[in-house]
Amino acid sequence: MAGAARAHAALAESWPRTDGPLGAGLVRVPPVVQPDPANLLLADPRLPLRLRMCRRCGEPVGRPRAGQPALAEGFCAGCGQPYSLRPGLRPGDQIGPYEIEGVLAHGAHGWTYLARVHTGGTDTWVAMRALTASADRAVRAAAMAERRFLTELDHPGIARAHTCLEHGDTCYLVTEHVAGITLREMQRQRHSDAGRPDPLPVTEAIAFVLAILPALGYLHRRGLVYGDLRPDTIMAGGDQIRLVELRGVHRARGGPGEPSVVPALAQGTVGFQAPEAATEGPSAAGDLYAAARTLAALALDVRGLTSTYRFSLPPAAGHGVLARHESLSRLLTKATARDPSRRFRDAKDLHDELLGVLHEVVAAEHGRPAPARSTRFSPESTGTTTGTTTAAPAPAPRSGPPGSGPPTGGWPAGGWPVFPWSALPRLLPDPADPACDALRALPEIEPARVTALLAALATSSPAARLHLADLHTRRGDRDAARALLAAAEAASPHDWRVRWQRGLLLLAEGDATSASTAFDRVYSEVPGELAPKLALAVAAESAGDHGRARMLYDLVSRTDNTLSAAAFGLARLRLAAGDRTGALEAYRRVPPDVVDHAWARIHFVRALGTVGDRTGAPDLAGLRSASTVLAELDLPPTTRAALTRELLTGALALLRSGAQAPDPGTEIAGTPLSPVPVRLGLEHAYRTLASHASTSHERHRLVDLANRIRPRTLL
Repeated sequence: MAGAARAHAALAESWPRTDGPLGAGLVRVPPVVQPDPANLLLADPRLPLRLRMCRRCGEPVGRPRAGQPALAEGFCAGCGQPYSLRPGLRPGDQIGPYEIEGVLAHGAHGWTYLARVHTGGTDTWVAMRALTASADRAVRAAAMAERRFLTELDHPGIARAHTCLEHGDTCYLVTEHVAGITLREMQRQRHSDAGRPDPLPVTEAIAFVLAILPALGYLHRRGLVYGDLRPDTIMAGGDQIRLVELRGVHRARGGPGEPSVVPALAQGTVGFQAPEAATEGPSAAGDLYAAARTLAALALDVRGLTSTYRFSLPPAAGHGVLARHESLSRLLTKATARDPSRRFRDAKDLHDELLGVLHEVVAAEHGRPAPARSTRFSPESTGTTTGTTTAAPAPAPRSGPPGSGPPTGGWPAGGWPVFPWSALPRLLPDPADPACDALRALPEIEPARVTALLAALATSSPAARLHLADLHTRRGDRDAARALLAAAEAASPHDWRVRWQRGLLLLAEGDATSASTAFDRVYSEVPGELAPKLALAVAAESAGDHGRARMLYDLVSRTDNTLSAAAFGLARLRLAAGDRTGALEAYRRVPPDVVDHAWARIHFVRALGTVGDRTGAPDLAGLRSASTVLAELDLPPTTRAALTRELLTGALALLRSGAQAPDPGTEIAGTPLSPVPVRLGLEHAYRTLASHASTSHERHRLVDLANRIRPRTLL
């Protein structure tokens, strides 16, 4: 277990560089101009009406009445507590070495002032934020002592705290001044420029939230919570994103029911505060909730975030961003679940999934692949989508057994390869699992030997149990797999890894509908991963839900074109719907550096030369284009002969139907478009295939076909 703890700690520290480009370089975010700090001062600082509340009883204060303006100072009508709407400090006030320049803003915790300090002949700008106000010296001293840990924080995503000091009856936190604008101010500017609510581009909004998650992870690993994350507390300046409001940062409570150390500072903001914070106090899970709410506030045009949708999200159908990007909708739903245990495990967990979602969104919004390396699933098994070697075997004849076709079910009913469940990406062990290292180094051996080996390592390892279940499933011992999965589910009822493995077992048993349900739940748990979407597409296609399968195949292949199974699945379903043009586009997605590229080109030729967009019959334009591509391919003799046979069969069908007159000047697969040359070309193709047949029965059948198609002559 100590090894697992070390592995988990190492994983938690393995954040991407925080000084790198926003959005991992996937998004171009215009740098924010850093304004002169003096230009940010409020000329007439006024406390917003929503913040004019009595600190003691919560009743409204300082409100206009009967046509009379609000009083800047007075007493609460409910409890008599004195109040003031004016800033406590004025320009020119000197607090220690700091000279107040004016007011920058007012937040939920009080006024924020801009000050300068003269050091070494230069002026340095700082921000001063009121921590607490009390006439009791002991209260102020305790508050300052509690907050001094803020000066020990050192993270590039968090504004540096210099010191805490007293002035009058108030304690202040002095931090570096981060030049720029908050994300809330950025929203207001967009609203003003557009004359209407104008959310940030979804890719930019995701990039901003991604940038602050490492800072949250840094705090959480040190037993701290941020407490009040929202667009107002995130500053964009130049190409940097930083957390600037530190007054809500405090130590996390020690256990269930134990209050925070400083409850008065644990004040979140309505619309961003997690539901449980009112009774349980702030927590790391609450920070992740607020991060997701911040993303929703930035990317969606949401009205009622603090009322109707205070603890929920608007329907996806009513918001274009959520309707277009299902993975983003699922991520926000999980991150804002009412039950904290159903949210993401930690800030890095959310970061990794959100980064995966960003890859999908970039691919969809910008029309270019954006593949990402998964840390949860292995890459797709190369060569298993449509063949087992880099040299593509010959397609099997349509009117016969698969022959030398690929081990994917051959070319059934329609002639297009079907992706097997066994070729789906495989689950990688959880890095926090005690047997993780052993499992990653484990060779492919029989389940019995694996069981004996793992018994000496960690028989109670959840990852080992799932690994064994996977081996039994793939080797046909379904009863053993079911028993292992039942034990795993009893130990971890909500573990998505168990659901993934159960989905594979259900596919192996032919229960595609139940497998779809299992994979759909995995999709919701890890919405940034592509493997569950590919598995769900395979299950949906097997269950007959071709519309859903087509959409998922499109999403996966558009995002990561190296997952060629998705491109083949999309092409297969588009062909079934009579969309040859769409199928050709899908085949083009498979890049040249992927093993299955050769198969993609082969099926590209087949789709061009053997089907049409509407009738399913080939046309001359398709046959000519297919012949051009075929001539460019470097193929084994049997593969070339098989494709030549298909193209010439289509050409002969055109000639026989009368839809195309003989044209010796046009060549199809190197053969003049005329009945006799086409028949002779077909005969040669069949005899070539017969010479490479693996069985005598197959060879005799192909020779018979060659004799049957050969044109009659006098010889």
